[in-house]
Amino acid sequence: MPGSFILIFVLLVFALTMLKICPENRRFAVFRLGRYLGLRGPGLVIVVPSIERVVAISVDDRGELIDPAAANINNAPVSIVTNDNLEVGSMVRIIGFEGPPVPGLGEQVSSTKARVVLDADQRREFTCEKCGHVMRV
Repeated sequence: MPGSFILIFVLLVFALTMLKICPENRRFAVFRLGRYLGLRGPGLVIVVPSIERVVAISVDDRGELIDPAAANINNAPVSIVTNDNLEVGSMVRIIGFEGPPVPGLGEQVSSTKARVVLDADQRREFTCEKCGHVMRV
């Protein structure tokens, strides 16, 4: 009898660690066993613990363009959309997200891409407005 309570407790903790809530202005870049799967969110996102890893991507995050269709934002390669003619290596800033959900897969997995523009500040380090620490990209 006590073993069943422990099993139920472990399953409950495992189920609760699978659920993550993504706010409206963010998306989660999901990696399964190190391989980039895409952006998920907003809303309730299900992540398999110890197999999938998430990196939060937010509006106004900055990063470096690594490909004409991808940027390195928060150490995660993110699919992007832009109207500008950007050169690889230039610094970009996320201004929003776009793209409809993939049909048949629901809201959980989407073909969302980050909309980026050329960042006015092309330095490779930024100072946090809240606490003043320096972040190097």
